[in-house]
This record gives sequence, C-alpha cells and structure tokens, in this order.
Amino acid sequence: MKVKEESSKIVKPFYDGNEDPPSTKQYIPLSVFDKVTFNTHIVDIYAYRPPPPQNAILELGLRKALSPYRECAGRLGLNDKDASDEEIVVHKIHFAVQFLAKLKARSSSSNVKNEPYSTFKSLVAHLWRAITKARGLNGSETTTVRIYMNGRVRLNLKVPREYFRSLVLWAFPCAKVKDQAHP
Repeated sequence: MKVKEESSKIVKPFYDGNEDPPSTKQYIPLSVFDKVTFNTHIVDIYAYRPPPPQNAILELGLRKALSPYRECAGRLGLNDKDASDEEIVVHKIHFAVQFLAKLKARSSSSNVKNEPYSTFKSLVAHLWRAITKARGLNGSETTTVRIYMNGRVRLNLKVPREYFRSLVLWAFPCAKVKDQAHP
C-alpha cells in the first residue's frame, strides 16, 4: 500500500464560547515513571472504508479530544542539568513466528511445572543468555536484565482511568553467568 501525506499542521484544542481555555503557563514536571520509558514518536495511520470522513470532521474530533488535556500540549519538561550525553541505542528486531514457536517449545520442555512459558519469557531468557555469552563474562559474574511492564494491570488497587500518566514498573532479575548456561 502506498501512503501519501497530503498535509501536515498543528491542531489546537477546541473550546466553545462558554468555557475559557486553561492557562498555557502551567508546567508539568515528568514523573519518575515518565523518565524511564523510551522517548519515541509513533505515527498512526487510520484507513476508513469509502466514503472516508471529511478532513474537517476528523480535525474537529481531534481538537475536541485534545481540549481536556491542554496542560500536556508541549508543557512537559525534564531538568537536563548535568544530564549525560550518552544516547540510548534502541534496536528493533523481527523474529519469525516459527522461530518463536520453536524457542517457546524448547524452553517450556525444561519447565518442571509442565506449564509452557510465555513467548515473551522464552524470548527474554534467550536474548539474556545470548547477550551474556557475547559479552564474554566469566561464570562467577552476575548479570542483570531490566524489564519494564505496565503497572496498571498489576496493582490490586486499580488506577483510575482519569490518571493519564505512565504507570511503568521495573523488574531487575539477576543471575550468575554459569547458571545461565543451561535453560
């Protein structure tokens, strides 16, 4: 499918004449949860069955959706004083479905509980072992993998849907290199 960008513009929040827009002087510092996630921008493309809605209708819908969250429009910030110049390197890798199925079957065959591991657990364990091996560490050294997860679904006290900020939790499993040699 060939996609062609026809226009690009800033869409401002919509306010009818009965309400005053919130102040644009409000500043929201990033929380610790906001700081640990990757700074990425994701482009979404929506395809509608013919006839597609008019651009003006889509824009008005977006403007109305933005109006309750005006404080987030470009007013999030981080104190970069003494920040490191080191960039985070992000690698994107595609794994074939067949490879993941074999990996999951192989790792689950050694599970003493006779329950299959999830594809995610199987892949993370495989990558952790491969990266540890590639680093050439000796058997007595300890390695750690850092995994972040959605905290909303893991809390017993449910987070209100109105809380729109990130709720990212981290896990830091660690193991000796010699213990990673065998799945």
